[in-house]
Amino acid sequence: STQGLRFSPKNSVYEFPITGEKSESSGSLFSVANMVNPGLFPDGELADFNTIGLAFVMVLPVQDDPQKAFAKMLQVANQVAGQLHGRLLDHNRNILTKQGINYMREKVLSVTYQDTFVRRNLP
Repeated sequence: STQGLRFSPKNSVYEFPITGEKSESSGSLFSVANMVNPGLFPDGELADFNTIGLAFVMVLPVQDDPQKAFAKMLQVANQVAGQLHGRLLDHNRNILTKQGINYMREKVLSVTYQDTFVRRNLP
């Protein structure tokens, strides 16, 4: 199961589309890239595909609620890790802890606040 992820032939990565959006250009909440450089997936069947890891990436700001987008990305990452008998790691490749998740949530809030502040104060 792809957990709602769709292959983007343009980018050769998997993306989670914004809720209700089905078109290729609709945007995404987050992307999943291959950890092997250059981060791409083969176009087509993944049955014989092997990699050392996957990277879940959310570029802020997102069109949807950032906290909900982060929660969805974390949910999908947990589901994929379970299906592949993998584990979630942080940006330093350490086991992702509750403290690490809370740190990421705080970063999402911080970036979202800064973006909102900048947009409101533009001339």
